[in-house]
Amino acid sequence: MKSYYTKYPQLKNLLGKVPDEIIKNELRDKVPVFEYYASLAQDIICPVFLSDVFPQDAERGRITLDNFLGQWGNITVEEICKICLIAVWLKPLAVFEFGTFNGMTTKQFALNTHADCKIYTLDIPPQQSTDLSLGEIDGYLAQKKDFFHFDVGYYFKGDLCESKIIQLWGDSTKIDFSSFQGQFDIVFIDAGHTYPYVKADSENAFEMIRPGGVIIWHDYMQVLHPDVTRLLYEYAISGLKIHQLRSTSLAVYYDKGLQDARP
Repeated sequence: MKSYYTKYPQLKNLLGKVPDEIIKNELRDKVPVFEYYASLAQDIICPVFLSDVFPQDAERGRITLDNFLGQWGNITVEEICKICLIAVWLKPLAVFEFGTFNGMTTKQFALNTHADCKIYTLDIPPQQSTDLSLGEIDGYLAQKKDFFHFDVGYYFKGDLCESKIIQLWGDSTKIDFSSFQGQFDIVFIDAGHTYPYVKADSENAFEMIRPGGVIIWHDYMQVLHPDVTRLLYEYAISGLKIHQLRSTSLAVYYDKGLQDARP
């Protein structure tokens, strides 16, 4: 265990927040898988600047942030800045978020999009989380207890931006998203991190984005979530242009209106 904390110091942030036995079980199973796929993915998915994927204007936008520091499980400040820069440049009419959590990212989407833009965000009701194959750490967080005892979406509850946000509930692997086909300019994926969830959310995202839309994944190249790296590596070797945003755990796919290259 100590060697894992030395090699992956970010794991120390889990101590005291998640039971030690859960951390031990997760690391034992996930570290070998992560290191295998990370070694493959780093040769095909290269870190890039925003301007390597999007027009130069995307890096010059002015963004609005409020109550954005978050807590363990949220995206970093650099990550939220880059997501908001994409949103400001793209001017989406609709955004879909897999994984509301505390709503910090949801709120920043709302603050950096047009007044008429709708932000749909999906999460699992805490009482349902124990029945799902989320992985031990994701399952623990989903129960919203101890350190993570908070209401889903509390960052935007009661805020003026809440009128733009539509909260959805349910298991994303069992929801019929056909009515959402081609409806969204941005889809952000940061919900269940096991392969069935990442795969289902990603496949739905490809159907949900409009031509010229963007899919953003969180937790790429993160040791606790090897299946995100695994899936994106599989997409990349199939011909999809997946990029990692430099100095973040964000990966992006920008449609550019081109024909879908998925097998």
